[in-house]
Amino acid sequence: MQNTNDREALVRFVRPLLQDLDGQSRLPEVERVARIASRLHDDPDEMKYRDLLFYLHPLGSWLRKTGNRSRALLALKGIATDQELFRVENSISRLEAPQTALEIALASALLIDRAGVRGAVQQLASARREGLTIDEAVQKLAEDEPSPTWMSPKALEWLAGRRKSRINFIRSFQAETELLDT
Repeated sequence: MQNTNDREALVRFVRPLLQDLDGQSRLPEVERVARIASRLHDDPDEMKYRDLLFYLHPLGSWLRKTGNRSRALLALKGIATDQELFRVENSISRLEAPQTALEIALASALLIDRAGVRGAVQQLASARREGLTIDEAVQKLAEDEPSPTWMSPKALEWLAGRRKSRINFIRSFQAETELLDT
């Protein structure tokens, strides 16, 4: 968004919606992913839509539910139109198979953010809630994932670097676990 006040209003709107049950905010994660996506695709003509998509994407299908889009329209009056929110809804639903350059940038940023050491630590932290042992979670993290064909060469390079960092982290963990570090 070109107007700082509009971005601040958008953040004020999404902040309570990004609060987890444990009291942790997902806003820093959203802002980190937005910075990655902005480095992958920074078209000044799309700044308003870019910010709407970047800040609203964690809501998933929330905008599609009865009353939620009108609630968002009221809260974002003068910032977002019904057509823009409908466009955001459609983009969110396509993030698994992105079609536009902005969707590709956001989907790539989400994969890049989860691919490195930070993503590994977050997955390890949530492993207990999923009933996995740390060793099972580390084994799952070590599994190789194919890179999507829709990613740009720049994003693929960034993803490969993050994955390499994660693998080094996992190898260090496994070496300590197997007492190979002594």
